[in-house]
Amino acid sequence: MAKSKHLTGYAWRESPERLAWETKVMARRYHRYRATLAVARTVNRLTPRKNRPSFEVTYWERVRPGRTTYLMPKSETMTADGRTNWLTRAARTLSVDEYLQTIEEYERRKASKAMAAAGTASERERLLDAYERRRHRRVLKSAAPGARRRELARAYLAGEARYRMGPEERRRVLDDFARGKDGLPPQFHLTGVRDNDVRSYLMMDLAWVKGEISSAMHRRFGAARGQGPGAFFGPHYTVFKSRDFPGGELNPGFRRGRVQGDLHWQEHASKKLEKKVIRGSRVLRLRHFGRYLKAEANGAAKNPPDAGYSEFTDPKVLAVAGAFGNTLRHGLALQVPAPRDEPTPRRTLPPRVDIVAAVVGFTPLVPTAVTPRPGPLATVPLHDGAVPQRGRPVAAPAPPCRGCAAPPTPYGPFGPFGQVHGAGLVMGQDA
Repeated sequence: MAKSKHLTGYAWRESPERLAWETKVMARRYHRYRATLAVARTVNRLTPRKNRPSFEVTYWERVRPGRTTYLMPKSETMTADGRTNWLTRAARTLSVDEYLQTIEEYERRKASKAMAAAGTASERERLLDAYERRRHRRVLKSAAPGARRRELARAYLAGEARYRMGPEERRRVLDDFARGKDGLPPQFHLTGVRDNDVRSYLMMDLAWVKGEISSAMHRRFGAARGQGPGAFFGPHYTVFKSRDFPGGELNPGFRRGRVQGDLHWQEHASKKLEKKVIRGSRVLRLRHFGRYLKAEANGAAKNPPDAGYSEFTDPKVLAVAGAFGNTLRHGLALQVPAPRDEPTPRRTLPPRVDIVAAVVGFTPLVPTAVTPRPGPLATVPLHDGAVPQRGRPVAAPAPPCRGCAAPPTPYGPFGPFGQVHGAGLVMGQDA
C-alpha cells in the first residue's frame, strides 16, 4: 500500500490499491449512512403531510461508457410538482440524499468479492439473489406503509421493478463470474468524474455549440467521461468551486468548472488529491448549510426566485446540440439519448445551433436522431411516446434520411462516424 502515494493519473485511477483503500472508506461510512437515513426518514414522517416529499429510495438514469445507462439510487427530496420541506432541503444541502450511492456501492463490492470466492454456480446464484433482496428490502422499508409497499412488492415479484436485474443482465453477471471475471464491477468511485444524467450531457454539448468550450476541450471532456465508472465527489465542486455559482448547471461558470474538474482529475488523480477533494467537500457542505440556515430563517426557501427562460432548459435545443455532440464524441466516449418528458419549450434556437441544423438538415422535432442502440438498462422512447419495458430492448427508430437514398441508421441522419448522408459533411472536426 505504501506505493499508492506515488501513483498518479491513470496508474492511480486503475490501481488495485485505490480500490482497496476506497472500499475501506465506504465500509467505515456504511453503518453511519444507514443510521442517518433511518433517522431522516423518521423525522420526515413526523412533518406535516401536505406536499411532503417521501424520502423514499428512487432510481435515476445515468449515462455510462458503452452508450448505455444505469440506475443510481437517491432519496426522494422533492415532490412531483417541485415541493420540498425544511428537512429535504437540508438533506440536499448536506448530500444526505446521495448516501444511498455509497451504501449500494459498498454492498455491490461485498457481493462481488463473495461471488468471486464462491466455488459453485449455485452458490453464486444464491449470493446474487441475496444482493438483489437487500436492495429490494431497502426500497420497501423507505416506502410509506400500506398500498405503496404492496405495489412495490408486486412489481418486484413480477420482474417489473426498475432496480431488479433483467434475465439477460443476470445471466451475463453469472457467466462473467463463471469465467473468472468480475460480473459486478464498481459502478462508481468516491472521487472522480461525477455521473451525469442525460440532460446534463446535452447541456454540455450545447455549451460547446454556443462557444463556451472549445472543440478540443469538448473532445477531451467527452473522452474523460468515457473512461470507467463515475464518482460520488467531483473535483469541479471543490477544487474548481463550480458549486459556488448560482443556478448550478444553468450558470456558464459551473459548466466550465465541470470541464476543468474532469480534465484535471483525469491527468492528476492521486490518493493525496482524493483526500483533498473529500475534505473540501465537507467544508463546502458546511458552508452551504450555513447559507441554508440563513435562507430558512429569512423564509426565502419558501419563495425561490424564478430562474426565467434559458436555452439550457429547452429540450428541443438540447436535442439538436446533443446530435452534434454525439458526432463529435463518436468513437471516444458515448452517445446519449434525447431527453424525455420535458415541457413544451419555446422554439427559438441559439444562432449557431440554427445555422448548423439548417446545414445538416436535422429536424429537432425528431428525438430519435440522438438515441443510441439500447443497452441492457436503457429505455428507448417509441414513436407514440411510450417506453418499452426494461429487459426488452427495442431497436431505436431512425428518421428518414433527407437528401439521399441511403437507408436510415440507428444513428439517425448521421452515419456511424458522424457522416451526414448526402451532404458530404463530417461533424466533429475543429471549425
